[in-house]
Amino acid sequence: MGAPVGLRDANGLLVRDNYDPTNGHAFAGVPITGYRYMEEGLLPKASCMYNESSEFFLAPFPVADGWSLRVFNAMGFLPNDASTMHAAAGLGSDQVCAMAAGSMGQDFNTTTSYMALAAGNGSFGKYGRLNNVQCRINFEPRRFSVEVNTTLKMIAVSPQQTINAPPYAHNITTRAVQVLDTMSGVFDTTIWISIIGDTFVHNIANIESRVGETRDGSAATLAGVKDSLESLIDDTLLAFGSADLMVYNDSHVTKATASVQAATFGNSRDIYIIFALNIAISLLYASSLFYTSRWPGVGKFNFTDVKSIIVGASAGGSRIAERAASLYRAKGEYQWVAAEDDKVVGSIKV
Repeated sequence: MGAPVGLRDANGLLVRDNYDPTNGHAFAGVPITGYRYMEEGLLPKASCMYNESSEFFLAPFPVADGWSLRVFNAMGFLPNDASTMHAAAGLGSDQVCAMAAGSMGQDFNTTTSYMALAAGNGSFGKYGRLNNVQCRINFEPRRFSVEVNTTLKMIAVSPQQTINAPPYAHNITTRAVQVLDTMSGVFDTTIWISIIGDTFVHNIANIESRVGETRDGSAATLAGVKDSLESLIDDTLLAFGSADLMVYNDSHVTKATASVQAATFGNSRDIYIIFALNIAISLLYASSLFYTSRWPGVGKFNFTDVKSIIVGASAGGSRIAERAASLYRAKGEYQWVAAEDDKVVGSIKV
């Protein structure tokens, strides 16, 4: 998703449909249908692999004889030496899948963290394909383009260029990873299923159906875990931003491009050509009007008026009609029949 939250929460809380023009709004009285602005934030990126020497594992915990409940200690170390331990239980070993996540401790110069998975039945059973999967999580400081459609109630976010990480970015990334680790202790398992395990397995099935890979393909497994992990972290960053709506006396102005409803006729190229032609005709008319002193010798004959045509034709006498009759007689024809394509009458010079 690339939600631009964490560094600065998304702006736009004070955007209204109509602004008072005294406050600098250029479209007073016109509803805004959308707006776009740039925002700084963190883009989570994960890379996953199988680590057969993983030091995160499920250790069986002794239970009373006759219990069908299986209890494990999810414990061990991540590749960054972060240690973890919490309980995971299920009606059987096959219902247990645990996750651990940790950051780089007190290293404030990095935004890298790690995540590991372990299954109750090892590499077998329902969650066996998740066993020994480990992922490296990087948080890339980016500038994001945020497009808000107020009509459709949609927000589209796309990452843009990389920026320098501010000094407080490590604090945010550490908290985000801690949320994952807390989730692993709370949502690892119910006594029937592993919520965390099902989340990854279902997305792996989506990947397989999309690319047509077999069920035991490791590529689909790692891709499914990677996508799910990035989505979980992204939602965590979004939750941080939603919880921290506004800090007292801490705000900034962001340049935004607003969209309003408008009607367009034709395209820009045709409009400019027609406008230029109209200007040229107007200038030609104005120059003719100036040089002819407003055409003082022009008569008032209107060739579009039928009465003017009849009177004007009769004022010329019968010479045109006689000339036409002589031309028809020369062709051996009787008289003019008023045909539109008559070339005889068209040849008479007036």
